[in-house]
Amino acid sequence: MPAAPPFAELLQHAADAQALSRDVVRLTADFARTAHSTNRAGSAVLAHLAMAATMSSHAAPCFAETALSLSRSSGPTDRKYRENRMVIDHATARAFLRRTSESLRDAMRVRDVLGPVFADSQFEELFPVRGRPAVSPARLALASVLQFAEGLTDLQTAHAVRSRLDWKYALSLELADTGFDFSVLSEFRARLAEADTGRAVFDAVLRAAGEAGLVKEVKRQRTDATHVLAATRDLSRLEFAVETLRAALNQIAGAAGDWLAMVAAPEWFDRYSARPEDSRFPSRWAARVEHSDQCGADGTLLLQAAWSPQAPPGLRALPAVEVLRRTWVQQFHQVDGAVRWREPKNTPPGLIRLRTPHEPEARTGAKRDLGWSGYKVHLSKTCEPDTPHLITHIHTALAERGLLLDEHLVDAGYVDAEQIHHARRDHSIGLVGPVGKVTNRKQVAGDFFDNTHVTVDWDQCTVTCPDGRTNTVWSATHSHRGTPVTRVRFSPRDCGPCPLRASCTDSSERRDLLPGDARLQGREQHHSGGRHDER
Repeated sequence: MPAAPPFAELLQHAADAQALSRDVVRLTADFARTAHSTNRAGSAVLAHLAMAATMSSHAAPCFAETALSLSRSSGPTDRKYRENRMVIDHATARAFLRRTSESLRDAMRVRDVLGPVFADSQFEELFPVRGRPAVSPARLALASVLQFAEGLTDLQTAHAVRSRLDWKYALSLELADTGFDFSVLSEFRARLAEADTGRAVFDAVLRAAGEAGLVKEVKRQRTDATHVLAATRDLSRLEFAVETLRAALNQIAGAAGDWLAMVAAPEWFDRYSARPEDSRFPSRWAARVEHSDQCGADGTLLLQAAWSPQAPPGLRALPAVEVLRRTWVQQFHQVDGAVRWREPKNTPPGLIRLRTPHEPEARTGAKRDLGWSGYKVHLSKTCEPDTPHLITHIHTALAERGLLLDEHLVDAGYVDAEQIHHARRDHSIGLVGPVGKVTNRKQVAGDFFDNTHVTVDWDQCTVTCPDGRTNTVWSATHSHRGTPVTRVRFSPRDCGPCPLRASCTDSSERRDLLPGDARLQGREQHHSGGRHDER
């Protein structure tokens, strides 16, 4: 190495050391996944690789700092570096990092294009005034964004902050900065979740992208949904009922232990002291039903005692007691004065059915061949060819930021007359997506009439069928979802001898409106449904 090497050359050597460290770590991980690592010789090789990976990961940042501390040439670039050791102010470092891999350029681009995305003042309410100094929350927020972008664990993220030049550049850190412990990231996320300010991170990134011109009033955007798993284990119906009762008993014991001791039967301790996964339930179906009925009777007795005048005040307001009440309504019912287990067909739909007492908002979801317990999140992102594809939000939130679009691309799950009407009426947005498939076999063959074969006069409240007959009943009401609909009925004297009856209905009784549907949606929704885009 020359006595006074240029800074760009030193930086190249430092980056090569980091690349070598990453290669050793990747080689170690790849070898650990092979079958050879399980035998005696392979275990020895894996141990040497692990040692080499550890040494190289620690040596790379030390080499970078040592190399950059050597005496350098007296050119203008190096004089500037001696005046300011921050990597973000060094043009040579910026030029070199832009020539590295795509992931490095992405981290660099966050700083170059978006600038300082977060400020510590945005998160000051999350931390106490007194106490030990905290790591900059603005840097933690940006590190969390980079972590998500690269799919890293907390440990890998902390290592990247400590050793990667591109991350130091993006986070405005000095080369000698040792970063932070990986546990700080989970603590920061917990503070965000506890204060319900996680949206502030998303809004700050979206605002910075908007100021940089990456998000603007675009022409097109697409929306789709994905699943989010609940942070709880899946429970069977019996496990769910037992765990719900156990959670209620534990919370009542903490709030009114003396009262519970008078109400609870002695055998309840044996039945509900252990968690369901630590218990052995009967294997025979009849015995399991008997066990569930006993659990239902015990829970009903507890609920009756909690709602009695002798119960301590505030007992009904306990969260676990409320979950117990809702669960017992959904899972049990009274039959001849006894509490019995509901048949599966008599349980509520998955949209409202509870699945765990520890996360009452979670539900059971399914999409095609995928089933999960948790939530469904709807994400929207821009899809203009000349701008980055960034996740934004739904119409209401976009309207608040002045980022509304002209055309919204969605899948079949979002396309119905009501959604099309509201998007056009409230936001002047065209909803574009595939329509649902026709499930009536006669309609598919073209031998059956649908709502497009009738003429609706909304002013006169009349509907004319393909044979020229008009309705006898026009009733404005609401569907089971609360949306306005109009129910229309024709006279049996007109429908009975009608030669087109076979193309209108399969029923031998009187005819309501059209095949499989006895109602019209609202006037605006009806017209919207007839003009939706099928692209």
